[in-house]
Amino acid sequence: MGFLTFLALAAGPACAGTFTREKIEHGGLTRTYGVYAPSGAVRGLPVIFGLHGGGVESGQFRRYTQRSLERSADRHGFLVVYPDSLAGHWNAGYSKKRRAAREGVDDVAFLGAVADRLVRERGAAAKRLYAVGISDGAFMVHRLACEDSLRWAAVAGLAGALGAETSAACRPARPVPILLVNGTEDPFVRWEERHVRLLLEKIGVRLTVPETAARWVGLNSCPRKSRHTALPDRDPKDGTRWDLTAWGPCKAGSEVLLYRVEGGGHTWPNGKKYSRNLIGRTSHDVDFERLLWSFFARHPQ
Repeated sequence: MGFLTFLALAAGPACAGTFTREKIEHGGLTRTYGVYAPSGAVRGLPVIFGLHGGGVESGQFRRYTQRSLERSADRHGFLVVYPDSLAGHWNAGYSKKRRAAREGVDDVAFLGAVADRLVRERGAAAKRLYAVGISDGAFMVHRLACEDSLRWAAVAGLAGALGAETSAACRPARPVPILLVNGTEDPFVRWEERHVRLLLEKIGVRLTVPETAARWVGLNSCPRKSRHTALPDRDPKDGTRWDLTAWGPCKAGSEVLLYRVEGGGHTWPNGKKYSRNLIGRTSHDVDFERLLWSFFARHPQ
């Protein structure tokens, strides 16, 4: 999706660790990614892959999130990986309109190859590989959980859902803990709609947000009864409120968490301000990276 253009955004606050750009040959293509390692990094660290949205690349995603994943890595001790899709879009199982999908690019295998290299060359923890994505990247993490569940310990998706193609073929080999964050006023991934929108154009087919959660509840053999919690409204001025619907414990200790952001848009919590008229409100009610790491940390394989 080409609606997140962050070229003019500032780089964000500096972090204590080191960032390197890497290349890997995969599927006949030269693919790129960045790696952030906290200061004093040792072997055996967990890894979080951060998957950018459509129409951008990983550097813009870093700036949009204000390098918040890296600051979390400094606090908690993990590597952050920022892979680049092909021509700005992942083959994420919901649309054939982008080059990666039309050409059948195997992004599941590409991300797996990067993970394997990190384990082999940096000594990353093979059983503590995680992925979080927004928008197009969120659709991609669903595909990772469906098609490469033995690799990814847990995943999280913001402003996305299960693509129809991904859902139809989804047969994970193990239950995958999953955390979902969706805004009720997201103009592109609407709560109760089965299309992905780019302004007035319908560019893909997917499950609704409730259907996405229900699909994972079934795939993870969760109890049907859920728990509901309203989170504190820590920034009354941002026009959003969070609540959580949780299913679990599910099979093999997995869980499904759906954070509903009332009034929220197609945004990363606490991310750089963009056009509210275009993508909706950004919420400041939750320390999202702390919440995210807490979720990942309790789900090693």
